Amino acid sequence: AYGWLIAVGLAYLLLNSIGWLLYGILLSIISLLFGIIGLWVEESPRYLLSIGRKDEAIKLAEKYGVPLPEIRPRISMFEGLKKLFALDYKKVTIGLWMLWFTITMGYYGIFIWYPKLLVQRGAELGYQSLSLYLSKHRLDYLLITTFAQIPGYYSAAYLVDKIGRRKVLFTYMVFTGIAAFVLAGIKDVELFILAGITLSFFDLGAWAALYTYTPEQYPTNIRVMGTAWASTIGRLGGIIGPYIVPYLGSWETVFMFFALIHIIGSIGVFFGRELMGKEMIE
Repeated sequence: AYGWLIAVGLAYLLLNSIGWLLYGILLSIISLLFGIIGLWVEESPRYLLSIGRKDEAIKLAEKYGVPLPEIRPRISMFEGLKKLFALDYKKVTIGLWMLWFTITMGYYGIFIWYPKLLVQRGAELGYQSLSLYLSKHRLDYLLITTFAQIPGYYSAAYLVDKIGRRKVLFTYMVFTGIAAFVLAGIKDVELFILAGITLSFFDLGAWAALYTYTPEQYPTNIRVMGTAWASTIGRLGGIIGPYIVPYLGSWETVFMFFALIHIIGSIGVFFGRELMGKEMIE
């Protein structure tokens, strides 16, 4: 959320004066700097042990005053999948894959194309008030709606320990879908802004709930494997989402499609377990 906000904020401040090319170069330099900084980030003791660098792992554990983790034998990808689809965890795995795929597909499908879609929406509406608003205040709109992602994330992170992971995740996904449905057909400027804020708020909030919910669904011996596979399926959705937007055509079709995707994905919540206030599965 902060990354999106910084990118939109820089566009708001600099885009008109430096143009798209220099703006893109600036963002590339920022990304490169963060990549270079990552070279100085220390590896974890667990990773060092897993690749046989035991002495370094011991030194690092002593440095931070933590015990050396227990390293379990690695299992192959297919063995891991077999465990994830064992009788006890088949429903959980299917539900998580639904959630990750639809949330990630919807998020990247919408927000990567959002600036372009706003231009398209303005052109579709001709000289209506919303079209005039978007022609003059498109970056203002993007800045406002992007900022709404931050309280959305923190609100969900707070509520998962108050009313439960599944309730928060389901509610936030459904409201994301409703906001997308509203955006599909609305032409009033004020409601358009409100629907955009609502979409961003609940979409990022769903991510916060998902990050809490996912690792709790598996026991320790397959927790990392289960979380990694769910995230991988999510990334697949994140690749597909932006690619299909051009084929969907109009603004209405795009947002109706992603509204439906979020509503369908929310069903995955009912395949999992609610573990608020309970011990994690061991």
